[in-house]
Amino acid sequence: MSKGWEPKYVTLVSGESPCRGMDGLADGFMRWLGKERVRLHLVIGDSADIPEFEYFRPVYDWARTGTWEWTTEQTELLVVSTRSVPKIHDWVAAGKFLCPVASLDPRDKPCDEIEVLTGLSPVQVSFKLELPYTADPECVTFACPHGYVLEDTPPLMPYADRTIPVLFLGGETNLTRRALAEALQTLPNAKVLFNERIDRTQYRQMLANTKVGVACYGAGFASYRYWEVPAHGALLVAQPPPILIPHNFQRGTHALFYLTPQELLETVTWALDHPTEAEEIAKAGTAWLIQHHLTIHRAQYLAEIVGLKCQEVLVKRQLRFPW
Repeated sequence: MSKGWEPKYVTLVSGESPCRGMDGLADGFMRWLGKERVRLHLVIGDSADIPEFEYFRPVYDWARTGTWEWTTEQTELLVVSTRSVPKIHDWVAAGKFLCPVASLDPRDKPCDEIEVLTGLSPVQVSFKLELPYTADPECVTFACPHGYVLEDTPPLMPYADRTIPVLFLGGETNLTRRALAEALQTLPNAKVLFNERIDRTQYRQMLANTKVGVACYGAGFASYRYWEVPAHGALLVAQPPPILIPHNFQRGTHALFYLTPQELLETVTWALDHPTEAEEIAKAGTAWLIQHHLTIHRAQYLAEIVGLKCQEVLVKRQLRFPW
């Protein structure tokens, strides 16, 4: 995708705990602009040590050890979590930042607090990790879902040589997951790990040896499995997320989708009975992920939207800070 506007310096401020929306953006901006142009205020707590956050370990390490050698006047883009609104309100009101202010709502909730930063100077563009299709058409919020980190992905085995036909891994975070797991257990050779925790390295190796990976909703709709499966070269079979995802996977081209346990069984059975077609879809899904759904793509997308929406503010900033 086109990079659009490229800010010279970016400051990101999280709330009181890590969230994969903000740390994914931080990772993307660092890969795009370089660490020396990204200022982080990520609050690191005990939750940063759980396996789900392992993908963003470099972000946390940088947040712990990074130093900030430029003033707030140099910041051309301020990205804040809605959890951190009280923290940055005084900064903006005091005029410490004369730049576009973009907010990211990482919560699994409807858009009932879209204008949380309304009134903050000079401008605000809202993004949401899980923006539902049912959002008000007049809503000024943009979708900014998870991005993926490819580092540490094990070497991908040829599709035909993979020895795990079907893999399902998940906890009982909603009422439908148990029914899906029980349905898959009726298939011979399906590997179903329900309410089990395994080592992250082992999990990645299993995915890289899997033909069909099943993804379903988690506590919200933005399951990270949705990105992990194609990243490891497996065919993604997923519940269609009812949220807006720019350049989402297309049914039958990059992934397969299901709604019910019975439809899941039928879809997985078709994929196993048609290995040539399944492999073609799996390869297309992996290529599409690499082209559109890495953390760097999310950072570039956010900056592009901000650049388009905030031209007036950027001109005023350039007049005040011409260096």
